[in-house]
Amino acid sequence: MAPLDLGPAAGFPGGPAMGNMAPYVPKFKADIGAQYGFVMGNAGSLTPRLDWTWQSKTYNDAANSPIAKQDAYGVLNAHLLYEDADAKWQAKFQVKNLTNKFYYINEFNLYGAAGMLVGQPSVPRTFMVTLRRAF
Repeated sequence: MAPLDLGPAAGFPGGPAMGNMAPYVPKFKADIGAQYGFVMGNAGSLTPRLDWTWQSKTYNDAANSPIAKQDAYGVLNAHLLYEDADAKWQAKFQVKNLTNKFYYINEFNLYGAAGMLVGQPSVPRTFMVTLRRAF
């Protein structure tokens, strides 16, 4: 088999073609986060944090079908952490997907076989509170 040969997949309907992107693999992906802690003396500390992740378009099938393409998207998460002065208590308020961005985590192209595209949508904006005690 030659180095650029697709082997048995060549010419298979719905299969890969030369130059196609691998399914579920973005060409570019980036993550960035920032936080800063504010010490409040005997009252403890407060730390806000932002995390942003971005990825370029992906295809959800080997054939790179336009119907199964996920456009580039970015997701912003945030949290605010309070810790008491003795570092025994922590309270964290989190927001995942702060901008409520809709995207698909994955999609399965069943259009040729069953006439449908099945996908798992992202989780919408979600709020969480965590309380922790160290002993």
